[in-house]
Amino acid sequence: MDGYSIKRRRSRPEISMAPLIDLVFLLLIFFMLTTTLAQNTGIEIKKPKAVSSKLLPRKNILVSIKRDGGILLEGRELSWVDFRRELESMISEAPERMVVVNTDTDVKIGRVIDVMDEAKKNGAENLAIATEYEINGE
Repeated sequence: MDGYSIKRRRSRPEISMAPLIDLVFLLLIFFMLTTTLAQNTGIEIKKPKAVSSKLLPRKNILVSIKRDGGILLEGRELSWVDFRRELESMISEAPERMVVVNTDTDVKIGRVIDVMDEAKKNGAENLAIATEYEINGE
């Protein structure tokens, strides 16, 4: 070199906020979409309490029995004939899905047994009754 030296000017490192903000929004969207929310049927049901209650996976078939004996399948009120047909269709598509019976404490046990029997006849592999978790017998 002929005595000339090229001085490189070093720029100061900067942290750009735009990618960080994008990442935060992507995480927020991810958590909002993957958060499991309690499935509510829109009817007033007083569930029985049990100390052995536990959370079940989301991919269930939810059957609700109202206090007056009316039946809701996935939140839609149906007649007994329509209920049987729809339940059979849902179970035949995925027999491993759990059929969860969500019932009021005042419903007669015979109605609950009818619903559970219908699910078993149609090939349901798993049945459960929805309860509220009871803390120390309270």
